[in-house]
Amino acid sequence: MPRIFIILVSLAAAVLGGCQTTAPVDRAQLGKIVLTGSNYADETVNWEVPPRDSVFTGAYHSKTPIVVPGAQTITTGEVLSLIASSPDAVLIDVLGGGAHATIPTALWLNGAGLGENLNDRVQVRMAERLNTLTAGDRRKPLVFFCLSAQCWLSYNASLRAVALGYTNVKWYRGGQTSWMAAGLPTETSIESR
Repeated sequence: MPRIFIILVSLAAAVLGGCQTTAPVDRAQLGKIVLTGSNYADETVNWEVPPRDSVFTGAYHSKTPIVVPGAQTITTGEVLSLIASSPDAVLIDVLGGGAHATIPTALWLNGAGLGENLNDRVQVRMAERLNTLTAGDRRKPLVFFCLSAQCWLSYNASLRAVALGYTNVKWYRGGQTSWMAAGLPTETSIESR
């Protein structure tokens, strides 16, 4: 076999070995992962953006506050722990666009972070979707995330859930970027209807 072919095959294997997976991963598998870091991709950086109690309608991909009023901000490590310890936790990906890499077991609610205010048609649809996903249990842990700490879509979706009376709302501010920076597995999103 030519030496260059062997080198190319070895290089391709090394590159592919570092890629994220799209194979299904269950909660038990995720619970066995141990992280070595505590801050991935700026998930805890405070840019001094004040929190707001209304839907943000500006540039969705811009710096966010550190907290959502009425919700708990959680890190990558805390999401991983929650997945392992709370089988009833609902992970909700609100990133817009087409299919993308997401956290295993997450449900994709495309459009949930959009809208104009907390009384719009997005809020009505969100109420219906969350009621279905939680079987009406407003204490069930809900984890909202989108692309990164510079994405308002998950902030807005968290705010919407709080306004609907959900009492265990968690905002994974770092989102997919932090998840992937930690080297955690992903799968392809499938839109929840």
